Amino acid sequence: MKKLLCVVSALTVMLSFVGCGGGPSIPNKPITKQFRFEGVNSFDFTQIHNPVIEYHSEDELKNMLNEKIVELLTAKRLISSDENMNILKIDTEYYRVFVGEATPLKTDSLGSPHYAYFITVVDNNNETLRSFGQKNLVFSGGFAMNLKNLAGQL
Repeated sequence: MKKLLCVVSALTVMLSFVGCGGGPSIPNKPITKQFRFEGVNSFDFTQIHNPVIEYHSEDELKNMLNEKIVELLTAKRLISSDENMNILKIDTEYYRVFVGEATPLKTDSLGSPHYAYFITVVDNNNETLRSFGQKNLVFSGGFAMNLKNLAGQL
């Protein structure tokens, strides 16, 4: 009976440690104070409805995103062309939403886009040093933009 009790106790302790483990994690390794950025790694653009109105193309949106990232990194003094700096890789998903696209009453008015981003910092050997991101985000331009969305004026 004592042996059975010891085995059950040992299994309980072992299983409690197994339950604590998460998925694979990337340790926070040291990173450089500035980064090299060569443009958005991937830009996954999706839209279901093909509007009559011409909006920014996928390439135009990607270029605008690259310009904004460079502008923000430059303003914070986080960008460098030094070959010794870590590399910033950014992958994005962008879903253009139209008002009524899930109904028979589709319109060419833009709704709030859905997006996701994944940022990875790698060293010169392409080893991942840090990685993070967010999915299922919806852009909100504030109260006035939300009213324009509802009225189909975007």
